[in-house]
Amino acid sequence: MSELLGLIDSIEAAVLEGKKVPFSEKVVLYERRLLTLLDKLRIVVKNDPLLIRRSIETTPVQHTPSPTPDTPIHPEVLRQADEESSRLKRATDEYADNVLAHLQMVVTRVQKNLIKLEQSIESGRDHLLTQRNELPHS
Repeated sequence: MSELLGLIDSIEAAVLEGKKVPFSEKVVLYERRLLTLLDKLRIVVKNDPLLIRRSIETTPVQHTPSPTPDTPIHPEVLRQADEESSRLKRATDEYADNVLAHLQMVVTRVQKNLIKLEQSIESGRDHLLTQRNELPHS
């Protein structure tokens, strides 16, 4: 059972270590690492514990290397990347527009408050001037 929990912890760690996609809840994972862990999990569930222990101890988990400039890229991958890029750009623009709209609303409120403050100051000064004029001259 501890092997099973260990693999579950490893899978969880692989997900948590994944790179976050900006402005979304998506995570980029190392596919080979995750698939290797899932294969090991299948073995744990189906076979005897001794086989599992040997499999876990003898198979190192390796990160998937990044593609090199010489690596051919499948056109479908490029299309999906373009679509995701466009979607992220739209999401980014929408987020920026929301932030700017909020800032505009805050500035408008501040302007209104400043006008009220200026009127209060002017009213206070007028009141002081009136009181000063009403005082008997000594």
